[in-house]
This record gives sequence, C-alpha cells and structure tokens, in this order.
Amino acid sequence: MGHRPHDLHPAGRLPGRRAALRAGGQRGQPARGGRMGGGGGGERRLPGARLLSQRARGARDDQIAPASSAWLHDLLALFRAWPQLAIVGMNTYRLCKHAEPTNRFGFTSWEPDPRTGVKWSFVQNVDFAPLVVRSSAWAALGGLEESFSRPGDCGIWGDWELCTRAWLDGWQVGFLHLDGRSGDGHAGGTHTASNAERCWGRQQYTASACFGKRYEVAAFQEELCGRVWRLNVDSFRLPEGAECPYNTRDTRYGNCSRPAI
Repeated sequence: MGHRPHDLHPAGRLPGRRAALRAGGQRGQPARGGRMGGGGGGERRLPGARLLSQRARGARDDQIAPASSAWLHDLLALFRAWPQLAIVGMNTYRLCKHAEPTNRFGFTSWEPDPRTGVKWSFVQNVDFAPLVVRSSAWAALGGLEESFSRPGDCGIWGDWELCTRAWLDGWQVGFLHLDGRSGDGHAGGTHTASNAERCWGRQQYTASACFGKRYEVAAFQEELCGRVWRLNVDSFRLPEGAECPYNTRDTRYGNCSRPAI
C-alpha cells in the first residue's frame, strides 16, 4: 500500500496557504495524491497538495475554513507518518458505531501523536465533510459506492460505507478536529428546503437499508470496534486527569487500559 510523492501545487484563496505549503515542502514534507469529499457525494481527483488546498476551497461551499494553515501541515504529517491511514475526517466521527447513541464532535481526548505531534484519533467511521482520502486507497477501494444514490442525490451513508470497506481492506480511518472553521450563514445543499426531504427522507432510508444489509452484523461490528480500540490504546496516551473516551455515555465500549502483551 505504497504512495507516490507529488509536487506541491497551492491553489485557492485561503490566507497564508501558499506560503504554508511552500514551507511544508521545504521541510521535506511532500504532499500525497488524494481525494476530497463533499457533503453531496461528488468527488474530485486532487493531485498532491491540491488534496489539501482544494479541500480548503471546498469547505467554503458551506463553511469558512480556519485562517491558520496549521491543519494543512497536520494532514500532511499524518499521511506521511501513517502509511496505512486512508481516510481522515474533520466533521464528526464514531469510535464504535454499534456502541454509541450518536456522532461524536470536537477534539479527541488523547495526547498528541508521538510520531507527528498531531492531536487525532483512530475511529471506525467519519462523516462528510471535510473528508480527505489518500489517492492510492481511493484507487484500491474503487471510490464511493455509487449504487447507494441516484445521480444528483446526496451522498448520505456513502462516507460510512467507504470507511467500512477501508477497514476491511487493511487500511485505517482517523479523525482530526478542524478547529476554527465557521459557518458562512447559508444552509448547506442537503439542508435547503428543496433538498432536505430528498436527502434526509428518501435517500436516508434507501442508503441506510443498503448499508444495514451489507454490514450490520453484530459480530462484525464488534470485531471492527475492537480493532479501532486496540489501535487507539496502543498508539496514544491520555493526559493526566483526562477522561477516557471509552466506557462513557458517548461510547459504551472498552476502557483505556492497555491489554497485556
């Protein structure tokens, strides 16, 4: 599951991004090819740093991206340090799908990753959007499951389906909180009056049923949840006094004790 370095190609108008990407390249942090996912299910191929710089442009569709470019460097660092990391979501996430009543938000509890200094977490599923996919993983997985929706419909459940296939194929999924983003004052495409029922009614029903028939097997969900838990407790530490993200009302599974070798 190798990945091919690309040159940095800054694009878009986020303040300071061009200089930041130049600096990242000068520090020997080549960008990798990748994909950017939007909430509507449409995907664009993004060579090299366009994965990140155009991801920022995509965020402007529904939100204002952070003024700082630190998150771009964090993404580059994660994809470089963790070669099996296929997908990084920056919206909401599930540590353990079948043991959580709803999606989780915000910063994760772990100390920064010792490989990169980035604060993030392995997770079972992440939501559109923002969502970044390593291009080699995208090619290996075959992209989104297009049979879940009709052309022009929203991509609801396509994000979780892609994450599940990534885990099944030996890849990994992570969550990175995108601090500092804000709304642009307008409803997203899936939340407008003309599209809400089309997406959250018909499409939600259709796609969730397809996902359920394919993946909603208790033993499988338990195994996948356990794989994510083991990666987290083996890879991260909790700050002194911090609450474990497991065995809580948000995630009713496991704990933060490292298993005996």
